[in-house]
Amino acid sequence: VKAIADEVVVMLQGKVVEQGPTQTLFTPPHHAYTQKLLSSVPQMDPNWLNELLIQRQHEVTL
Repeated sequence: VKAIADEVVVMLQGKVVEQGPTQTLFTPPHHAYTQKLLSSVPQMDPNWLNELLIQRQHEVTL
């Protein structure tokens, strides 16, 4: 999310618990649920999507 979004909204049970610009939301997250979500990500590498697309580009046919 951090690599592709300018704004983020964190929802818990259908209610907004935190929202704002991505950079301020992630450094540091203020709400405990946002902290839990971020700590559950095994690896926060912003290049993972680019690497995946490069790996799979040969699978795409036009």
